Amino acid sequence: MSDERAKQIFNEALELEASERDAFLDANVIDPDLRQVVRELLESHVAAGSFLSKPCVNVRLEPSADAP
Repeated sequence: MSDERAKQIFNEALELEASERDAFLDANVIDPDLRQVVRELLESHVAAGSFLSKPCVNVRLEPSADAP
């Protein structure tokens, strides 16, 4: 199993609806270890969601009175 192959399959699966991904993997990935790796990557991707799309804190920067 190669990392490149797992990455390729992962990217192809991401283009599908979530409900279609298991059938896609079952139909296109013979190696059960590779299929499991890709499923875990997909699960992690879904769990991460929009984790980095917005900051976790709201910071408002104001000029300091000490600033030159």
